[in-house]
Amino acid sequence: DEGFVNGIKLSDNNVGGPALVSELGLLGPTLGNLQLDGNDITGSIPSEIGLLSSLERLYMHYGALTGTIPTEMGAMESLTHLIFDFNDLTGTIPSEMGKLINLKRLDLAYNFLTSTIPTELGKLSNLTTVYCQNNMLTGVMPDEVCDLRQNSSDTDSEGIKILVVDCKTEMQCDCCSYCT
Repeated sequence: DEGFVNGIKLSDNNVGGPALVSELGLLGPTLGNLQLDGNDITGSIPSEIGLLSSLERLYMHYGALTGTIPTEMGAMESLTHLIFDFNDLTGTIPSEMGKLINLKRLDLAYNFLTSTIPTELGKLSNLTTVYCQNNMLTGVMPDEVCDLRQNSSDTDSEGIKILVVDCKTEMQCDCCSYCT
């Protein structure tokens, strides 16, 4: 991949202003790591982010992102780490997240996400860590997700080791590792 960008790390660099531009999707064939955490990036996440087909790690926590999580992110099958905590994201967790077959860590804590945890997350057999606390999620943790958590007790299986939601107040979760 000579001549192509394979990683961008601008963490904690006082980068501010509007969120990612739609042209970021043009880096899709080669970009494997995008770290923009700890900045003051504002605005919504463009749907073109789904074109980053080789992206494995996306760190955009401790920012000022608004709007919804684009459903197009379901096309990012190489993604192993999706970290969006401590932003101002709204809307639901898209069911398309169930297509992120390589996802190991999902961190959506401290946003304003609503509705329920999608059952499709139960398809993510590589998932080991889920943080969704301090949102406005409601309902019952899907059995499909709990099955991944219970598989983690098998020493030969990865499974979800850490599963944290607001199960003391908003959600019912019999399989969570920690309730806030």
